[in-house]
Amino acid sequence: MPQSKFFHLSQTKARLVLLLATLLSLASAPAVAQNASKDLTLIKQLPQMDLSADRVNIPQGWTLFSDPTHEMSVVMPEPVKASKTDTGGAVYDGDVGKITYRVSFRKRSTRPQDKEVIGFSDTFAEKFVELMRTAGHPIDMKLVREVSGKNWAGRIYRYTHQSGQPGAVQIAVENRHVLVLHALGGADTDEATKLFFSSLVVHDAP
Repeated sequence: MPQSKFFHLSQTKARLVLLLATLLSLASAPAVAQNASKDLTLIKQLPQMDLSADRVNIPQGWTLFSDPTHEMSVVMPEPVKASKTDTGGAVYDGDVGKITYRVSFRKRSTRPQDKEVIGFSDTFAEKFVELMRTAGHPIDMKLVREVSGKNWAGRIYRYTHQSGQPGAVQIAVENRHVLVLHALGGADTDEATKLFFSSLVVHDAP
């Protein structure tokens, strides 16, 4: 099977997931969500929050996921699988077909929010492109737009593999962490990816 179908090959997808895990430690060292379960089993609880009308319509097979500390919540495919990077950062994955929707917690610098959005995003995009090129899977990546929500601000990027397969990243800078929402194999224009990105809620610190 030709290399251009790399997103459709489970072996290569596994390699890509490992590469992305490595990337988590490149832009800045990730941090473990406080009080995360040691065995990394899924803790799925509904936070105390006001669900607006566009949050109520959750597709079948998806769920409103909240991390163990209720720092954030997002609509993701279920079951959501918890893991961590080599440096201990919390990572949550949900799969739909050949697309993986991932949320990773990253360490935040002390820069003001607007400076962190620019600095972190530029570094992430640069290193991601470099990593994929080095791995033999070159991509074209570009900034789509600035985005924001309650308690966070960030950017959305889209990228395309040389085979034509898409991907999208939403970076969200909040007061405690930088959250990286990644659609591996999904375009930012897909309805499912738009739901994933737009459903992010960062809760007020206790």
